[in-house]
Amino acid sequence: MTTAQLLFLILVFLVMSGGAFLAMLFFTANPVRRRLEELFADSPTSATSQTGQWVEKVVSAAGPIARLNPPEGGWEDSALRIRFMNAGLRGTAAPVLYFAAKVLLALGAPVLCFLVVMLSGAALKGQTVFILLTLVAGVAYYLPNVVLRRVTELRQRDIFESFPDALDLLTVCVEAGLGLDAALQRVAEEMQLKSVALSEEL
Repeated sequence: MTTAQLLFLILVFLVMSGGAFLAMLFFTANPVRRRLEELFADSPTSATSQTGQWVEKVVSAAGPIARLNPPEGGWEDSALRIRFMNAGLRGTAAPVLYFAAKVLLALGAPVLCFLVVMLSGAALKGQTVFILLTLVAGVAYYLPNVVLRRVTELRQRDIFESFPDALDLLTVCVEAGLGLDAALQRVAEEMQLKSVALSEEL
């Protein structure tokens, strides 16, 4: 066994152990939270609170992973923050999940690719396997960028197609005697049925 193969096996072990540890922390029941859920089980917001708890758990688990890949030059002044805003992702959880996904995909995709190559029995040389794993890691690392760009394009298309209707409705509201602020508020409320993105921007 060569040194490269030994190092790769150690990397696989560390990734799998870290994933198992994170899964154990993520799915371990908290007795205090379980008791509070039992007390408020009959409240109408219980389903919403449970969904929020899942999001909080995912964000808290992804936080340490996201710190491995911080944005360059600070988050407030970065161009990536503007891309998140263009995609409609203005919450604090979005960048944490984004950077955590980049790290996990860059580490997990080569491991899965290596396992597939080993189980398939393909006779590949060490250098070929290394190049393949590096290529898979690079593609997986930039996959969240592609997803973010696609979400931004779909949102911009939605706003572009819905804007003429909003402009017509705004004209009608102003001609009916509403002020500009009240007309914009009314258009934003009415456009929620057709375009949530445009309604949020208004």
